[in-house]
Amino acid sequence: MFGFGSKKITSVETYQKGDFISARKIAFAEVKKNPQNINSLLVIGNSFYIEGNYEKADEYYQKILRLDSENFEALVNHGEVLLRQKKYAEAEKFSQVLKDSVAGVFLKAKIDFEEEKYKEAQDGLLEVVKQNKSDFWAWNLLSQAAQKNGDVALALESAWQAIKQSGGEDSQHLNMAYALYEIASEIGAEKVLPYLKKWHEEYTENSIVKQSWNAFFPSETFIKSDINYVQKVFDNFADSFDETLDGLDYKVPQIIAEEIKKYSIDFLPKNPRVLDAGCGTGLCSKYLDSALKKYQLYGVDISTQMLEKAAQRGLYKKLEKDDMESYLIKQRNKFDLIIAADVLTYFGALENVFCACFKSLAERGIMVFSISKNEKDSISWQQHFSGRFVHGEKYVQKVLKQSGFQEAIFKPCVLRKEGEKDVLGWVVTAFKK
Repeated sequence: MFGFGSKKITSVETYQKGDFISARKIAFAEVKKNPQNINSLLVIGNSFYIEGNYEKADEYYQKILRLDSENFEALVNHGEVLLRQKKYAEAEKFSQVLKDSVAGVFLKAKIDFEEEKYKEAQDGLLEVVKQNKSDFWAWNLLSQAAQKNGDVALALESAWQAIKQSGGEDSQHLNMAYALYEIASEIGAEKVLPYLKKWHEEYTENSIVKQSWNAFFPSETFIKSDINYVQKVFDNFADSFDETLDGLDYKVPQIIAEEIKKYSIDFLPKNPRVLDAGCGTGLCSKYLDSALKKYQLYGVDISTQMLEKAAQRGLYKKLEKDDMESYLIKQRNKFDLIIAADVLTYFGALENVFCACFKSLAERGIMVFSISKNEKDSISWQQHFSGRFVHGEKYVQKVLKQSGFQEAIFKPCVLRKEGEKDVLGWVVTAFKK
């Protein structure tokens, strides 16, 4: 019997299949044999870039440029890494080196956008899509630049082109959803309705489209966000989540920790079981040490990508993928404290979720959560153009009482910024006595 050796799979082939971790391991082995293997060095650099480890990525791009100072991919990626690190002046030098290429023009446009030079960014992006109509991320950024410049027609058409050129990727549907919401909030819903209707007609079954459609044309049966919609939003948002919220002056996790500290001695045991409901990347976990000396932290979220980020913090005893209501129903009398930061904004009617929270709390348990203010109606909830839900204070009080909570303390606060506007709401502490 004859044995035939199988062909070794290269790091490049593995990378092209989307298995970036395995590709990097293979590439390290290849570089050990041949330190000048540029393709392997690119795989390593690119895999670190995808992870968001820009310093490590750049280490390998610079190794390539020392071997080949004109390597196009390394030049482009080095410039992109500098941009990601907000080293705009250094990044611009590389855009000048690459100025005769579409990639160089795109890099310069992205730098201009980050430096709030929106007219220059728009001009550059128009050149990019002229030369490469299929570049949907260029269309995506063009829609944002045009919106900043007040060119609503170009903003909407570019968002639409981003969807079409991507083949209907969820990331581009999300961009359209944000564009419609922001433009409608600024100049009125009637200006965006032609694109909303066209979008809905062509992509009726997409959960992002359904969510946005219902925000403009509310239905009484639409009482909470579709689970698929929430999952898509946060899977797409995971890599930039923490950085984005920093830019929105998001303080809810800190305020929640401050409220917990006020009541922990009187209401919580010495080593409480804490659930971070809708934990996301684990932002709340960063602040719990300031409120509790010792605790067991559990987390649940619908987004796999968010849970991966939360796990990297190393602060959770257990993390599970599930939607909040389904998870809580299975955890009767388990937790001493439930925290929910910016989670209930994906629920309209709160009756079921508050009831599930109450039943999953142990005796004398506490729930601390944020809620966005319905400024039009204090006794009801409604869906905002953003697709998220806002709630009236009287409505929240009524449903908490109906669910069994004996007392609730409302702390008014600014939850975050949206554009130049404050998003108002409360951090609420509800007691099960």
